[in-house]
Amino acid sequence: MQIEKEKLRSANVMIGECQDKIRCLTQQRDYARTHQKIVEIPVEKPVLYEKCEACDRTDYQNAKAKYETQKERLAGQYKAKTVMFQTTLFCC
Repeated sequence: MQIEKEKLRSANVMIGECQDKIRCLTQQRDYARTHQKIVEIPVEKPVLYEKCEACDRTDYQNAKAKYETQKERLAGQYKAKTVMFQTTLFCC
């Protein structure tokens, strides 16, 4: 009987600690949502053009390919940073 009371007491303490941690993390999440800074990063957008139909379109194709690779790279960096931010919120 004494052992069961001790287990119940330790379980209640653990539940209280977990609830405090959840409360703290939700406060941090809400604070981050309300106080986040919106930062605009200037990205050079290449001008995609073609001179005429008879001209070689390699410049246009190269510029388009460069733009697409840069766009994919930045999207990957954004995704990595959001995942890192979310893990720091939930792991702390």
